Amino acid sequence: MDKCEEMRARFDRFYDGQLVDSGTMQIQAISNLQMKNIRKYFVPGIYSFDIVGFLDTGLIKAGKEGYLFTVDGVYYKEFLEKPGRFRYCDVANTEIILPKPKDNESTLQIKFKDGRWVRLIGYSLYKTAAKRLLDGLCEIAARYPDEDDDEDE
Repeated sequence: MDKCEEMRARFDRFYDGQLVDSGTMQIQAISNLQMKNIRKYFVPGIYSFDIVGFLDTGLIKAGKEGYLFTVDGVYYKEFLEKPGRFRYCDVANTEIILPKPKDNESTLQIKFKDGRWVRLIGYSLYKTAAKRLLDGLCEIAARYPDEDDDEDE
């Protein structure tokens, strides 16, 4: 099993409503419209073989907002926010901060090795499952360090 297959298997464990109410897309379920918008709003020129999975959080599920998990990192676009990106190899730790009774109202903070951090606050995302998924993908990426370094060259 290679890195992408391992990551897709991990993503698939969270497929059934654990990350968002609806809109979790395994790679084979991403529509042509969603792929077009993923390339427009997230990553121009991305190939489907680099995608692990997609959480479409947009109202009409057209691929304009959400969380795109790739073999190297995560691209995200939350409602009314600018898009962002981070690589798995840069993540130092993840934690749920400001916990709320409803998990989707909590905040997932991702700290990076260089001291930066990002907070995912979108109400569509269940933070506890997202933390577990992200921790697992970072663990898998750590076992394939040479592949992440190729992007920097």
